[in-house]
Amino acid sequence: MSWQNLVDGNGALAAAGAARINGRVSYLATVDKNGRSRVHPVTPIVGEGRLLLFMEPTSPKGFDIRRNGRYALHCGVENNEGGEGEFFVRGQGRLLTDPESREQAVRLASYQPHDRYILFELGVDEATFTQYGDAGPQRLRWQAADVRSLLGHLLPPLPASEAAQANLAQAQANFAADPSLDNTIWLGRRLAYVGQLAEAIQVYSDGLKRFPQAHQLYRHRGHRYISTRQFALAVADFERAAVLATGQPVEVEPDGIPNRLNQPTSNGHFNIWYHLGLAYYLTGQLERAAAAYKVCMTYSDNPDSVCATSDWLYMTLRELGRHDEAAVLLEPIHEGMELVESQSYHRRLLMYKGVLSPSDLLDSEGADDIEVATQGYGVGSYYRYTGEPEEANAIFRRVLQTANWSAFGYIAAEVALR
Repeated sequence: MSWQNLVDGNGALAAAGAARINGRVSYLATVDKNGRSRVHPVTPIVGEGRLLLFMEPTSPKGFDIRRNGRYALHCGVENNEGGEGEFFVRGQGRLLTDPESREQAVRLASYQPHDRYILFELGVDEATFTQYGDAGPQRLRWQAADVRSLLGHLLPPLPASEAAQANLAQAQANFAADPSLDNTIWLGRRLAYVGQLAEAIQVYSDGLKRFPQAHQLYRHRGHRYISTRQFALAVADFERAAVLATGQPVEVEPDGIPNRLNQPTSNGHFNIWYHLGLAYYLTGQLERAAAAYKVCMTYSDNPDSVCATSDWLYMTLRELGRHDEAAVLLEPIHEGMELVESQSYHRRLLMYKGVLSPSDLLDSEGADDIEVATQGYGVGSYYRYTGEPEEANAIFRRVLQTANWSAFGYIAAEVALR
């Protein structure tokens, strides 16, 4: 995604960002071949829909970008009050060698580049501009509709059925007539179900300006931060949701995509702690993940939610080496549990218990992509626990061959292979 996509998506944010970085010293973060981060001062060039950067041909940051493309850029700040505002952008960079781009960059630059310099274009996946004042920080955010995997690949658009599109149209009409909290939540959910994740996040962010104490908006925005691989933001949202939900009544959360019985199996408190546990797990904060899932278990009031929570808590405890504690979780799990929608988690738990084999899970006929991702991640984790890392990675790679990259098993497989 080019700078022009940011201009088209949020012109005010693009203008504010250009004013902060164009021709001014900023700080570029890259990742070296060993996965270590480093930061370098640079002078970006913004103009004609592009974000460009000249470098010395021997610059370590240039080698980093050519190797994996990933970067983050932050403007300089004049004082402790944030100066003229903070601008942050990140995405994928690429080396440019065509004469036309070089001529354009030289013409737009605020200085005279040396002939030996090499040229990069920085793509824009996400941008944020923050100003500080008496009312606290005010932010403009934009994220590209396209999402990149943790391995650096641009992920394809998620498929959207005609029914999902029709539901979105109805949600948009309802919101236009009455931007209530409930209609805000459903507009965001319906956008996410057709793959418009950035738009869903924006709806929740705008909703929080009107309903700043709504734990539901933090819960749903956090979910979509996980979908878009923004785990730190997800953790922050779920932690805030947990605080706001404290003391609030436990209410069933309606399903956006109903199960076969049209019978919701979760409540709002369950979903906050379940997703918080997942966000901790994906960021390697395993002790916190275990603690969150234990709280989640207190809101797991039916066999489906018990299986879902038990599964992620089991994996977390195994990762922590707390094998005896993990084994205790399996004691109440049995083949005759009456389930509405958590069969995949149930089968994973039966595999951990030794009732089913890994092949029983992987060879399921008629399994959809979400089920394959769910079963596959569980089987891969099982092989990792039992000392077969190569087999585990092969299963994780198999998961990444499925199409539904918003599935939690898919995302966790990316984390495992990163």
